[in-house]
Amino acid sequence: MEPIEFKNMACYLSNGHEELGNEILLRTIINRYYYYIFLHIRDWIIKLDGREEVREILIPTDDVDRKYSIGAHTFLLKYIKEVANKSKNLRPYDNTLDEITLFLGNLFDNRKKADYKLDVVITNVELEDAKEIEENLEVLFDTIAQLQGMNKLPNCNRYLK
Repeated sequence: MEPIEFKNMACYLSNGHEELGNEILLRTIINRYYYYIFLHIRDWIIKLDGREEVREILIPTDDVDRKYSIGAHTFLLKYIKEVANKSKNLRPYDNTLDEITLFLGNLFDNRKKADYKLDVVITNVELEDAKEIEENLEVLFDTIAQLQGMNKLPNCNRYLK
């Protein structure tokens, strides 16, 4: 299965299934969009970074859960934040990576809200972060590749228990 299938499901649900109810659709679409973006970024980080400890954190097993002090979703956010900070010295300042970090954090919060906070009303506004991130993913992947070539990828050792 590929991450794009999560996006395809979100798009499918977005088209004419009003009989299910608007809010439940939005909650499900936000969840599917979040996992599409999370898995897409995760797979690219693993591919570009190449370090086994990064792979272990982002695709945890029972043994690895006890080895690291951070979960996959939080690690991915921190990794991107660090990539954004390190990239400020690579080229003229561009806030695209800062925006991706912000939007991904918002999307993560919105996904948790959609999944767990049933007393909170979900609207179309929560979907906008997913669309903003998707439009700028190539900048993120190019920057990670640049940092990898310079041996300046984020440090993972601090997450060892």
